[in-house]
Amino acid sequence: MVYFLFVLTIKWVKINLLTWRIFNATVPAAPGIKGKPS
Repeated sequence: MVYFLFVLTIKWVKINLLTWRIFNATVPAAPGIKGKPS
């Protein structure tokens, strides 16, 4: 059960990183997207 939760968390993090990369690539001109306000 713990192993299942561990795998689920890893998959969730990978999906989050992927969507974050896509978001960064789609909206590069958004203010403060990378820690610095534009």
